[in-house]
Amino acid sequence: MEGLIDELKREHKEMLGILKKTMKLGVTTEEGQTLLFSFKDLFLDHMEKEEKVYTILKEASKNNDNIKLTLEVFVPQMQDMKKDILSFFNNNKCGDYSLDFAEAFGRILADMGVLIRREENILYREFQKYILNK
Repeated sequence: MEGLIDELKREHKEMLGILKKTMKLGVTTEEGQTLLFSFKDLFLDHMEKEEKVYTILKEASKNNDNIKLTLEVFVPQMQDMKKDILSFFNNNKCGDYSLDFAEAFGRILADMGVLIRREENILYREFQKYILNK
């Protein structure tokens, strides 16, 4: 399971890298668009892998109030982030890249950065602690 956390962290770095490079290239440029839409696939694959962590922690939360509280914070945040990202891509696939599009992209970039830091510093540590003490 340690390998799973390492893989998720590598993917976090890759996803943030894609978003930052997209911003640098310009979110409305052809290169930026190509890169941005590669992020969607990586994000969805990442969410599937991350579900393994959540599943194990959900089971552990039955006997651990700290894990239960942690999940009460993270599960809604992850659901909201996934919904926001999917909505972003569903609403912006036809080439109408307005100021709203750029603002939505900026929010995703900022929110992903915060969520990733919190996951790595809180959620993944709880997971590793649980696995080690199991």
